[in-house]
Amino acid sequence: MHGNGLHLVLAVRLAEMSVQLGRRPAPVLMATPTHANGRLEPEVLLRRLEQAEHDGWQPWAADLDQALLRLPREVDRAVAAAALRLRSPAGAAFAHWISGPVPDPVSRRQEQTPDGKPPRYSWERQPALRRVVAVEPPEHVSTLMRELLTVSRGDRPVWAPAAIEAPEQWTAALPSHREVVAAAALPSLAALADLDHEGGGVLLAQLAEGGGPAARRCTWRWRTAWRPAPPRTGWVRWTDCSAWPRPATWTVPCWAGSWASWPPPGC
Repeated sequence: MHGNGLHLVLAVRLAEMSVQLGRRPAPVLMATPTHANGRLEPEVLLRRLEQAEHDGWQPWAADLDQALLRLPREVDRAVAAAALRLRSPAGAAFAHWISGPVPDPVSRRQEQTPDGKPPRYSWERQPALRRVVAVEPPEHVSTLMRELLTVSRGDRPVWAPAAIEAPEQWTAALPSHREVVAAAALPSLAALADLDHEGGGVLLAQLAEGGGPAARRCTWRWRTAWRPAPPRTGWVRWTDCSAWPRPATWTVPCWAGSWASWPPPGC
């Protein structure tokens, strides 16, 4: 199966809750974010882990994994030093995660070509060439992290856009790995553009608020397609950009439709 596990993250969290609430209830969810974009402040997670150690309980596995993935890439030294004093397995995992560089997956450009079969319907046309991004997860991460940080692609492009339901869940699951979210959404957004459909604006705005590498292999060119009534949305034409100097600061677009300093220099 080609794709990514982002659309399953909510199901995994709910499945863990349904099992653990009857076996080993936890008074606090470690992954509860502190920001609307899904980010979790390290000092807040530190306090939660300290309290769990004091009270003698361990966080659930998927909950802790999600909490670590929501941390920012830069952590205050005082927090990192305090984390080293934790003695529980969860505390040790937290200390290890923030002690060095954030494990990043490896992205690579992949070209898809049609199979040559005539389409049954006129709208099932496949592009002559589509460039997508596949992502390989880093080593030595948990099963859930591996699923979320993997994007696999086949050899053939898709003509129909798969639904990106609740895009805020995608970006909230990986607020510090926006390139993975962008790679996962790329085929659907490209298919929307090929069919001259709207959509994708909400996801792009949330990606701009995220952290981490900003799509080394691809970038977005925004084409407005505003509706007369809010919420206004836009659709995206994706183009390859082998290397572009990403701006130091990303600015979230206002709903009037303007991106500050867009497109990025070099594209």
